[in-house]
Amino acid sequence: PPLDLRTLGLFAQFAASPVERVTLRGGLRHERASVQVDDFTALNGVSIEGGVLRFDPVLWNAGVVVAVSEAVNAFA
Repeated sequence: PPLDLRTLGLFAQFAASPVERVTLRGGLRHERASVQVDDFTALNGVSIEGGVLRFDPVLWNAGVVVAVSEAVNAFA
């Protein structure tokens, strides 16, 4: 069946180097989404009730980068 999917996402990222060769990275993302589907009949003949599903999670990420050498970085 056709779906009506709508999404909106806002995000912010940051990076800071408190000491030489170490970078802290992090961010937040807030996403709003909704999907709407009409009632439909599956291929096996079962009737499926449609509806609207909404969600609005806040997601985060964080990490550390250490410059072990000019050619090698370690990530955590």
